[in-house]
Amino acid sequence: MKSQPPIAFGPPGTRYLPRTLEPFVRNRVLAGVSVAQIAKLLKADEKRLIAFVHRRIDVWRKEGPVPMAGEDAKIIVYRPHVTKGGAVLMRPLSLPFNTMHARALQARGEPFRTGV
Repeated sequence: MKSQPPIAFGPPGTRYLPRTLEPFVRNRVLAGVSVAQIAKLLKADEKRLIAFVHRRIDVWRKEGPVPMAGEDAKIIVYRPHVTKGGAVLMRPLSLPFNTMHARALQARGEPFRTGV
């Protein structure tokens, strides 16, 4: 079994948590997991993680959890396509999963699904 490299937590006075881990922490905090449990899981400094969460918790509560998908997941949207004969077909368009795209589609009320 290959060991995971250590998480690069920021030094004092800088951003503590890598941006890639923020959705992980955010979703667990909003689900009711204690910061102490998250710190233990990440092997992080609990006091600094508490400060990190404290500065962001109000915004997180307003925005809700981050949509999560696997690394190879896609967003499937349907767009009209006009054939040579003039018929209009709704064709699936596969996009790489991106939280920003998912939120924009939700805000516009467009139907989409996630898939692999």
